[in-house]
Amino acid sequence: MDSEEHVESHPAANGHVLLVDDEPGILRLYSRVLRNAGFAVTEISNPADVIGAVEDSHADVVLTDISLPGLTGIDILRAVRQKDADLPVILMTGAADISTAMEAVELGALRYLAKPIPISELTAVVQQAMQVRRTAQATRRAVDHYVSVARQNSIRLDREKCFERALSTLYMVYQPIVRWSSRSVCGYEATSAQSADKPYTAC
Repeated sequence: MDSEEHVESHPAANGHVLLVDDEPGILRLYSRVLRNAGFAVTEISNPADVIGAVEDSHADVVLTDISLPGLTGIDILRAVRQKDADLPVILMTGAADISTAMEAVELGALRYLAKPIPISELTAVVQQAMQVRRTAQATRRAVDHYVSVARQNSIRLDREKCFERALSTLYMVYQPIVRWSSRSVCGYEATSAQSADKPYTAC
């Protein structure tokens, strides 16, 4: 079978992990550990399925082996970064390499773990990644809200300035109302007019 994938039928309170490894034993072991820690887990044995899973599953963390058939963990990291700059990616390897580790850091990998990974370290690192994800999402929401409010205030200020400019071009004209029988002024009609030397154009 080229691909094996299992998605939790219900969301877990602690978040959702995409677990990528072509070794079935590792995939089952780490998946069981993470589920026992309260995470929802999607198991992926075919690395070509990762990007589609990222788009479809609303994952909070990607935990992937580096040495995979056809597509490396670094390739997955690079592809994930193009889709979601805030999604934490944790790389695992059975053969640590300094050049690969440096590239992983440059591309924004959260951690670079050497197999076999102790259970306590695995769950702790994934929990850390979840916190990073939540903080990034909260920050992005705050920035989006700030930009939205700033844009609305800018529009409001532009309208106020436009209205003030319109008012500055107007002046009142008082036309007398004459009582014809007595040839006397009995009142005035007030109308507005635009100043000729300050013509107003619509904003």
